[in-house]
Amino acid sequence: MIGSREPGRLERDQFDLVVIGGGILGAFIAWDATARGLRTALMERDDFSAGTSSASGRVLHGGLRALQHLDVSAAAESLREREIIAHLAPGLSRPLPFLFPAAAGITDQVVLRTAAAVWNSFARSALGASGSGAQFAGSRHDLDPAFSNWAPHGGLVVHDRQLISAERLVLAVLAAAVDGGAVVVNRVECQEILSSNGRVEGVQALDRESGNLFQVSAPWVLNAAGPWAVDLWPAESSARPPVSFARGIHLVADLRVPQIALGLTWTEQSVSGRVPRSRRVFVMPWAGSALIGASFEPGGLVPSGPIEPSADEILRFVTEMSRRWPGLELSMDRVRYAVAGLYPIFGRGPSNPGTFSVARRPLICDHRERGGPDGLITGISVKLTTARAVAERMVDRVAARFDRSLAPCSTATADPLPFALPSPVPSLGFGPLENPAEAARLAAAAADREQARTLADVFLRRSTIGQHGLPARDVLDGAGMALAAALEWSVERREIEIRRFEEFYDRLGLSRRVSGAPPGASD
Repeated sequence: MIGSREPGRLERDQFDLVVIGGGILGAFIAWDATARGLRTALMERDDFSAGTSSASGRVLHGGLRALQHLDVSAAAESLREREIIAHLAPGLSRPLPFLFPAAAGITDQVVLRTAAAVWNSFARSALGASGSGAQFAGSRHDLDPAFSNWAPHGGLVVHDRQLISAERLVLAVLAAAVDGGAVVVNRVECQEILSSNGRVEGVQALDRESGNLFQVSAPWVLNAAGPWAVDLWPAESSARPPVSFARGIHLVADLRVPQIALGLTWTEQSVSGRVPRSRRVFVMPWAGSALIGASFEPGGLVPSGPIEPSADEILRFVTEMSRRWPGLELSMDRVRYAVAGLYPIFGRGPSNPGTFSVARRPLICDHRERGGPDGLITGISVKLTTARAVAERMVDRVAARFDRSLAPCSTATADPLPFALPSPVPSLGFGPLENPAEAARLAAAAADREQARTLADVFLRRSTIGQHGLPARDVLDGAGMALAAALEWSVERREIEIRRFEEFYDRLGLSRRVSGAPPGASD
């Protein structure tokens, strides 16, 4: 477990390395560094996984998209890392087939049949595995009747994995780092990276709960703050990072969909109107509901606070999906939750400003090589699946220049993570919750063991309960009273916190409360 929140240790203790950012990349950096023998601190300005890590598509990608772009090394890395995470967190992922329907006509069928053969050959080469990871179904009759209607001309079926809770994976990795001696604290913001004579000396930090401003001393700082990493780019570095962001939205809807992820594709005009733009949205089963996304749009601005979808964005996405795929029967009254994230993109040039491609490779910048201070490395990961490998490369750079010999990376071959569980109360599973007493038990455990400080922490990131919709008021009361006892809130503060959580759903236009567990919610 992560343990209680102790920001004072950041100021008192001496560290070899400070990690900025408590998402999936920062968590893996902290674990890797600690396992190699580095005294490590991690600070997160909001809550662990509160950024894009919690807004992923919940897929452990095997690298099909990279292979489509002939990026064989990136595809091989994705395939390997998918298997590593499946081993590290077996209770948080599951096999899930993905169906890419074929268009009418022989051309698309030939392309998809070839893709299946290439993918299988590649997977066997990369993993030494026997058997097939993809199959081509030449007609709807070759598919399971449960989803044949979605692919009247057949399609490509690729076997990948679904990550049920990215938030719980982040917490499990952080727990491994803490078990190795790391100090991790949420709601501490890095305000400045401190350096002298061209060498990093630590960071200036702000405890956002107490308002205390203090310094954390360390000769190395690894910046893994996601979209906010660019805010800490030092002025003396020669160039700002060549990356912008797309804004992506995922929905959770009360729909019964087949036990397969459907890749729904269409072509539309780009924002510039000059060239067609291909879009793909996945509809997949998730914890008894349907997860739909992502709706990507270019030009995602990095906000100063949390990233939230607007009610208008959600409505536009639902309207678009309903118009193009009426068989989904998706409507606003079916939507229970929505999340937005910022994803690194590389533009395709000024001639086509409305087109973009989500980045396939991470950005790792050793600032010493750009005229910045020695000891600062910034990493911007592009997908959750390969975050462990990105962390390994970043810590490798530290190890190569550290003043003592360090152990090699061990996170790829570690035993399964003991805290890769659905919540700090594992018996609750991944579904919604209607029992106030269980909500109180969950909140108490989350505050004591995992630094939960708000109802959003409890219901959105220490569990998946709130991702099924706004819990009933008595459930919020149960959790609120437990948090109030653990964090010494007044009655007034407890009511403020409950209202604040309810207002979050109001802003999304999703204030309808959960009235019962959907069938299969424990899947």
